[in-house]
Amino acid sequence: MNWMQPLVEVSLGEEQYPVDPQQETNTDFQKQGCHAFYADLFQEPHISGLGISYQSYAPPSLSSPALEFSLTLLRIALLEETFSLGATGKANKTVLVEAARGVLKEDLAMGLLLLLSLREVEEARAVLAALPRTDVSLQVTQYYAALQLYTRLHPWTQPGIAPAFLHPPQDVIAAVAAAVDSGATTRLGQETEPLVELFRATQGLVEDYMQGQALRRLGAGVDMARFLADAGYKEDTVLGLALTLEAEVLELAVALAKKYQVSLWEVNMAHLQHLFSSGLETEEVRQRVAEQDLVTTLSERPDDFTTRMEETVLPAIDGKDLDRLLLYYTLLESSTQGASEQQAASHVRLLKKLKGAANGLDYKLLLQPDSDPLETLRPVLTAGNVGVLAKAVQGVPGRGGAGLEPSTVYCAWAQKHFFDLPKEHKLKTVSDWVHRYEACGEYLQKMTAQDALKFLRQLVLSETGASKVPLEARAEMTRRALKFCRQQQSKQKFTEDEEGWMLQQSDDPRLRDYARRFAQTGGDEKELQCVACAVLLEGGELGLLQEVLAVFPEQAATTPEDIMVQTLKQLLAQWRTGAHQMSLPEGRSQVSVLDHLLLQVHTYLEEGGELLAEEEVLEEVRELCGDEEVALEARVEVLTVAEKHLSLSEEDLQLVRVMRTGGVVAGAWPGEVVAPEQLASSEARAALLTSLAASTSSPAQAKALVHLLNLWPPFDAQEYNSMTTNPWLTVLNKVVEVTQDDPAGLQVVWEAAQQAHSLGQLSGECLAELVGTLQGLGRGGLRCCCKVALLSPDPEVHRAVVEGITALEEVTEADYDGELLNKIVSQGLVTPLVSTPLYGPLVTHLVESADPDAVEQAVEQLSEAGHPREAASLACRTTSLPRTLLTAAAALKTYRRWL
Repeated sequence: MNWMQPLVEVSLGEEQYPVDPQQETNTDFQKQGCHAFYADLFQEPHISGLGISYQSYAPPSLSSPALEFSLTLLRIALLEETFSLGATGKANKTVLVEAARGVLKEDLAMGLLLLLSLREVEEARAVLAALPRTDVSLQVTQYYAALQLYTRLHPWTQPGIAPAFLHPPQDVIAAVAAAVDSGATTRLGQETEPLVELFRATQGLVEDYMQGQALRRLGAGVDMARFLADAGYKEDTVLGLALTLEAEVLELAVALAKKYQVSLWEVNMAHLQHLFSSGLETEEVRQRVAEQDLVTTLSERPDDFTTRMEETVLPAIDGKDLDRLLLYYTLLESSTQGASEQQAASHVRLLKKLKGAANGLDYKLLLQPDSDPLETLRPVLTAGNVGVLAKAVQGVPGRGGAGLEPSTVYCAWAQKHFFDLPKEHKLKTVSDWVHRYEACGEYLQKMTAQDALKFLRQLVLSETGASKVPLEARAEMTRRALKFCRQQQSKQKFTEDEEGWMLQQSDDPRLRDYARRFAQTGGDEKELQCVACAVLLEGGELGLLQEVLAVFPEQAATTPEDIMVQTLKQLLAQWRTGAHQMSLPEGRSQVSVLDHLLLQVHTYLEEGGELLAEEEVLEEVRELCGDEEVALEARVEVLTVAEKHLSLSEEDLQLVRVMRTGGVVAGAWPGEVVAPEQLASSEARAALLTSLAASTSSPAQAKALVHLLNLWPPFDAQEYNSMTTNPWLTVLNKVVEVTQDDPAGLQVVWEAAQQAHSLGQLSGECLAELVGTLQGLGRGGLRCCCKVALLSPDPEVHRAVVEGITALEEVTEADYDGELLNKIVSQGLVTPLVSTPLYGPLVTHLVESADPDAVEQAVEQLSEAGHPREAASLACRTTSLPRTLLTAAAALKTYRRWL
């Protein structure tokens, strides 16, 4: 009792709280159960309820009559087996199983003892399989199988406890795993195969469970069920884990890759990509690559490694980060073979030279074949490093297989040196600038004639040169440069055009701007053509274009006609290819530029120009419009502009109709394609219209039908005479059908009916039919119905209007508008409406409109129909009020005198 005394003292000094029995259970088997005596040997164990409680100093808290009965039977069975010398051992199998089921979660050691007492492995396996799937249950199962196999591999016949039970469980499991992998268990015979199978299965489940728990701890939102079932998701998850800087996570990714046959090469490649993009310092990236031995695995697929590095790693590296580029090419050198290895080695050698001499150099830009090496080198060149770089750049790989010449470096430095003047040293005179040019003679001597020409262009033709160096100084430098080129026996020529220089003195700012651009071309024919085209693209007229072309050198001479055609071709090509071959002025669209260009063509033809035929221009337009790959909307726009400025043939007009119709149909009926033959005749158009009307089910499609009638030429006259064939009636009935009493749809009906009537394409019979259709809409279609009816001179149709209005008890502003009221007056229907609710709004409208003709018509209609009081009242309200009209009697007397 001596060792128990401190526990008693602690318990007496502490306030006791009742413990929730539910919290003491281990039903989910998340903890290892043990007797309270052994609790200090484990981390957060479950204290068994089978023994006494040391906290409350109470008897066992677990009350399970079934378990107590099983344990009692077990004791009796063991005693019986002892007395019978094992003859009755079979009778206690059921007792052992039931006892093990109840004990395992409470006291793991005791439960394992009971399982090992079972002679049949399947009996123990059934008990273990019934346990909740947790890391504890899986490890118990694995340990059970390991003990069974270990004791068979190493039988113990001596007195005392077998060593297998004295070793740590993990050591026993590891030893058995090695034996299973090596095949040592095969000598035990078939009776151990269930144990081997159980061990292997449990080993895999333990690994899965532990890795699953590791994934959950990462908090990466991994769906474990999908991870185990979906191979693609599994690979993506593993590769996603490789995108980490934590060693533990990377180890987990590698372990998962090995287990689930995910390519270790892909895992290492993904991790390397992440290292380069993670923002780590280059030295740390280098250390991690070495520590994780990434190169060994990645070098197994050298071609794939080179491709992936070029596609995913190199684009993310700053071209000025020479240290990181050096690491990049060092990895390529150590992981590739043949030409790739040699090229990478060349990069490594060059970058080592450049690191100290040209910090800030954009090495990636320097490697691009289409880049200007002068622009790339110029910012980093100094008087101290120009010689070093001139030697180093000879080994630049790439650039079409050729390195850079030292001449290129000297040219870049001379350009920079010429303009980099100290603030206190400003050149003012022509002589000062010429002396500055001569000061660059040392570098000029080291240039080839081609680079010398580039140097001169930068001095005299660039924006900087034109703004800083006087014109006379540039001319003198040009003469000296030409002399140098002749001395070098160069075939390169520099075009000096005195007219071009003089053009810069023009009073017209536009001419001065084009002269500046002309000078910067250096006489290059393509660049000169671009300047000429820019005149038209920027809104210049033919006169301005002719002035610019007048200064072109003889070898680049061209005509305004050629420039117009060339500009048209390039502009139309942008629609065809979608690529911007020419830059458009800011704020101007392709359509507006085409409109201006064709206007110039029209002006040229109007003034009698003979070197450019209208048909030549039309052929270019037709070629574009016949290209099915060009968007239909774009082709319609081009045709519309061409129709505005050029004389289209009947075939061209037919093409215009086809294109416009196709645009409308494609927008309203996706998938429908219009063929030219469907518009070739009145019958064909009628058939197309009938087909489209039959498939019309939305307001947008109904409006499109009206649009088509406006685009098309008139149908044959007989088509309009019959209600069954009249296209307008067909379309308007369809509009009414799909829009019902929607105001927007009714407005479309009114406008279209008015247009068709004015063209004589909607007969009285058809109007009456349309009115009948609108009457079917009820009150919502009343206003539109009345307006359409009043288009007809037929009194019967008018009577329908009057009847509809007379039936109203009151009217609202939605029932009429000024247009309807004016129609009522003009059709002589004022008198029938005197007794209707619409008469008041009619009078108000006449008074507010102050139209004397309309008032006179209304007064006349009222007086003739025997409504003198209404006529007099209307007349009084629409004129000034003299004394004779101040009272109703005087007004009536005056009215009679008027009549």
